[in-house]
Amino acid sequence: MPKEFILTSETKELSATQKEQYTRLVIKSNDLIRKGCYKLTAVQQKLVNYLISDIKDTDTTETIKEYDIFEILDLLGIPNEHNEHLKEFYKTLEAVASKHWWWLDPDTNNRTIMSFFNGVTITPDNKLQVSFNINILPYLQALKGNYTGYKVFYILDMKSSYSMRLYEFLKAAEDLHVWYSKISYLKMLLDCENYSFKDFNQKIIMPSLAEINKKSDITVDYALYKKSRSYVGMEFYIYSKDDAERLTAERSTRQSLDDVLLKNHHGEYQAQERPEKP
Repeated sequence: MPKEFILTSETKELSATQKEQYTRLVIKSNDLIRKGCYKLTAVQQKLVNYLISDIKDTDTTETIKEYDIFEILDLLGIPNEHNEHLKEFYKTLEAVASKHWWWLDPDTNNRTIMSFFNGVTITPDNKLQVSFNINILPYLQALKGNYTGYKVFYILDMKSSYSMRLYEFLKAAEDLHVWYSKISYLKMLLDCENYSFKDFNQKIIMPSLAEINKKSDITVDYALYKKSRSYVGMEFYIYSKDDAERLTAERSTRQSLDDVLLKNHHGEYQAQERPEKP
């Protein structure tokens, strides 16, 4: 008979780190959200935003954060069955650490090469140690102008990198309830400049908004603006969910994340023979 994965009563508890994800906030300067010219995949965005959610106001570039790699794998939804998955994580980490982009400081007009990390280390006992770059840290501690905060687990359950990035843009405009963008500019922000308008609208914007509306704390609608025969702009209308709507979305998202965490975690599932019907 085929084997089934059966969750035993002894393995239903999440670790303290896994539970903590439901209270962590990602804090980013609105300038960094709107003008940060970096391109990240879905897994890379989840990784960097999870690490950002652990930053404290008192952290400096000398503050070293330490994490269990296998718990990070679980949180990212990466199976940890063999070394290939560990290699996949190393590649993801390397890709994030190697991101560099030019940044124009809105206060001083200085141009700076920005990156996420000051240092990244993997210890022999599979611990990840990171410290954040001196230039980016103030933009992740609510120290640089207006900022946006959101619960990290909203994006941990999103599947699309476009949903995650668009969610940040919309959250940054939540208090205004409306955000207008030229389509050409939005394509640039989402790294979709080669998409036709039809494909961009149907394959990127519409699915992203469906995922945001289902899995986050905001509901979004939008309108299209036309000039002559071409669509030139999108205006998004952002509504904060009421308590009941937000709790419904959070319960669904938390259940989805719990299922992934329990499934991927070492020893959480045991392969057992499916019993014969009596």
